[in-house]
Amino acid sequence: EIENVVRAKYIDTADDKEMTDAMLRGLVDGLDDKYAAYYTKEEYEEVKLSNAGMTRGIGITISQDGQTGELLVIEVSEGMPAEEAGIQAGDVLTAINGEDLTGADSTLAARMIQSSEDPVTVTVRRAEEEMLSFTMNKAEMKTVAVAGRMLEDGIGYIQIRTFNGLTADQFAEEYAALQEEGMTGLIIDLRNNLGGLVSACCDTVSQILPAGPIVYEKDRSGPERHQDSEGKTPIDIPLVLLVNGYTASASEIFTGAVRDYD
Repeated sequence: EIENVVRAKYIDTADDKEMTDAMLRGLVDGLDDKYAAYYTKEEYEEVKLSNAGMTRGIGITISQDGQTGELLVIEVSEGMPAEEAGIQAGDVLTAINGEDLTGADSTLAARMIQSSEDPVTVTVRRAEEEMLSFTMNKAEMKTVAVAGRMLEDGIGYIQIRTFNGLTADQFAEEYAALQEEGMTGLIIDLRNNLGGLVSACCDTVSQILPAGPIVYEKDRSGPERHQDSEGKTPIDIPLVLLVNGYTASASEIFTGAVRDYD
């Protein structure tokens, strides 16, 4: 009935897709469940890309100047659209697709680029107040989910930023490299890791656990489903996990499993 009223009385032409998406989004929002979400087809494609460990972007790393608040390009990835277009490290981002970035932070600027349709136009200020605009199409890029390094006294440090399709392999590489350097203890940093794929979490934590269950799932209609560690390479050196209030979801599974096995 409401749809008929809109079609008969609305002063402009209604967009069927936008109305349908809004209706379905409202249906899911009505669950009052913060873990339930509705995605359009386009949004879901982005989610799948992210879960696979990929993202679409132009290949720049953005940082905010603590004093001026300006958004600085601190790194330009080799072979990516930004480099090919002519953006340089040290450029100051001023606008994306003509939208002024005054007051925006680096997270918002990155999201604006990722959510933008191709092509993307980036405006920067270069030395001596020169204003330049660059237009380019985005490209798929692998995300860095895991980073590691050796600290003092043989202590290895691995930061896991998210659990996606690349996390387990990237963790294995960092872990092996630290072992080759003679690591005698390990710190795994899960602070600000909001989670991701449960399968990626299990594939990662199983690399340091003995044999046994990691986690089980149960819904309202089916039996329990276990995900287990085969225990092929249990860690045999001291281990510390770093967590905070933003260690969530799959990261809590990782933490809980490590604690359960002492």
